[in-house]
Amino acid sequence: MEPFSQTVIIGSMFYEGDDLILDSTGGVIDEDKATERIDKARTLSKEYSVPFILDLEILSSTLASKIIGMAGKYKDVSFWISSFTKEMRYEACKIAFKKGLGDRIYYSTLNYMSDEEEFNSVADLGVRPVIQIFNPNNPYLEGYLLKAEELLNLAEKSGIRIENSILLPTVLDFGSIPIALSTIPLLKEKYQLPVCVPSIGPVYKWAGKYSQNTRRLLVASTITYTLSAHVDLIHIGTVKRSFIAFPVVSLVNQFEKIGKRFK
Repeated sequence: MEPFSQTVIIGSMFYEGDDLILDSTGGVIDEDKATERIDKARTLSKEYSVPFILDLEILSSTLASKIIGMAGKYKDVSFWISSFTKEMRYEACKIAFKKGLGDRIYYSTLNYMSDEEEFNSVADLGVRPVIQIFNPNNPYLEGYLLKAEELLNLAEKSGIRIENSILLPTVLDFGSIPIALSTIPLLKEKYQLPVCVPSIGPVYKWAGKYSQNTRRLLVASTITYTLSAHVDLIHIGTVKRSFIAFPVVSLVNQFEKIGKRFK
């Protein structure tokens, strides 16, 4: 997998409750609005020189082909293919391969509920996996590390190319952000794999009772805090938060460059 030379922003579209989905059963999406959001993210990405990846949430078979076909028109964008079920993740990835997008997609996610059959399916597809290392039996640092070892061993046994994986320490709530961030240097030292932290969504949800400006300030602060742990990718939740994320990531990148000059 190509190395991430700088922090990558990941934003979700077509998640449950997204206004882009007009009819999940009939497979109807608001293509104009979806195109507008992708175009806006691409523009910000170029303006601030910060790369981004789209996380496509696939809720149904009828939506899969429509969503992947629409997003696949953008030749300069990579995608996470995400869903709540392994069957839907697999089906959506197969659709992406049929549309010639196999070199631009990631399977999201292999996790603690994934069995050997799913790992083998991902290996057979040859798709790059996002490996979610949440441990429901031990949601602390040791639990993250144990789950990472377990899942990566299973991936290797199944024939998945480990070097193509992204590790995703799960953040369930505001208080678990420091725990997830504390895993990053240990994971990088042991596996030399890129790490993504999805720290923004839980913060925004937690701050729902506050004003919009306060929530935006919390998002910007959380992005800065997350970047201080030297993540390779940061998941911001909905792509609609791009207008906050791109300038913040760019600013932190600039400060880091300036700081290196004085070392």
